[in-house]
Amino acid sequence: DNDGSNNYVSNLEWCTYSENLKHAQTQGRLYEAQRKGGIAATEKAKAKAEEEAKSMVGQIYGTQKVLQHLGVKKVGTKGDVYRHHFRCICTKCGNETEILRESLKADKISCKPCSDKKKTLDRYAEIQESLINTKINNWTILQITEPLSTIRTCELHIQCSCGNKEVVRYSKV
Repeated sequence: DNDGSNNYVSNLEWCTYSENLKHAQTQGRLYEAQRKGGIAATEKAKAKAEEEAKSMVGQIYGTQKVLQHLGVKKVGTKGDVYRHHFRCICTKCGNETEILRESLKADKISCKPCSDKKKTLDRYAEIQESLINTKINNWTILQITEPLSTIRTCELHIQCSCGNKEVVRYSKV
């Protein structure tokens, strides 16, 4: 009688899983059962993802410490794609930023200012190695100061072949 609570022997039928699916399909119940199962599975997955996201608060990923779960937000302009967002702070420089869960889970995540500074310092090391004691026209590069922010903030201490010394910005060389 299609009443799931009617468990009398006279109402039950022995059949295989496949036969039961065919029976549900002929009676028009299969689609509705699958829809309800899909909804239940989706809700269960959402709850699990939400629980995992909340457990990430206070954890450190790379240089980022998770301060707060900001919830699920739409990302991109095409389609309905939603992702968990977090407010994080860089443990090196104190810069706060909003980061996606997938980005936090990636290896070696770093904040943009720290990443930019590392690139600048790497470039500074290259410049120092290649330019110290280099002669450009009548000038010899004696020393290069460490950059304050970008490589253009380096200062070159140079000396003319006549003995005159000057300090110039790297960008002007």
